[in-house]
Amino acid sequence: KMKNALYKMKHKNNSVIIVEHNIKLLSACDYIVEMGEGGGVNGGNLVLSGKLEVVQNCNTKTMELLRKKSLDTISSNIINWDRFLMFTNINCNNLCNEQVKLPLNNLITVVGVSGSGKSTLVNDVIVKTIKNIVNGEKPTKCEFVHRGVIKDVVSLQQAQSVQNSRSIVGTLLEIMDSIRDKFANLSLSKERGY
Repeated sequence: KMKNALYKMKHKNNSVIIVEHNIKLLSACDYIVEMGEGGGVNGGNLVLSGKLEVVQNCNTKTMELLRKKSLDTISSNIINWDRFLMFTNINCNNLCNEQVKLPLNNLITVVGVSGSGKSTLVNDVIVKTIKNIVNGEKPTKCEFVHRGVIKDVVSLQQAQSVQNSRSIVGTLLEIMDSIRDKFANLSLSKERGY
């Protein structure tokens, strides 16, 4: 379902950039960016970028994992480099003087080990830079060049599913107050003073 939703967004002339490790989604992406090689001080480097069918034989942690798994069909979409986003001289957290070029109107997946710079690249560099450009401001984390129309950027974050160890679905759906009210209005509850 997720793959279909991403494809629908892409086919409406949107660029979709996700941080993901799901093998089925990786095999469906048009373009892959791997950050790493490790995390923290050992991360922040652009390890590889390109079409999965081209980079799948590279010797990186993610590509080694992909070779061990049986992949669905790999996307064979042709990348059109007439429209692109290019971020250069990226300096943010553990990303130092990095650069990345991304094709517009494609499904792009950013991968890498924990702490490798994936979220920094997507949230702190790509999303914030595009917001700056859309608002007529200069980028602060990098230099930016693009070819193609940029109207807006929408950032979705995966929320943590539990707020604490005692959270339940009713709490997450914010319906517990209604449930408590129903129980409080029962005759036995009133009788016992709840």
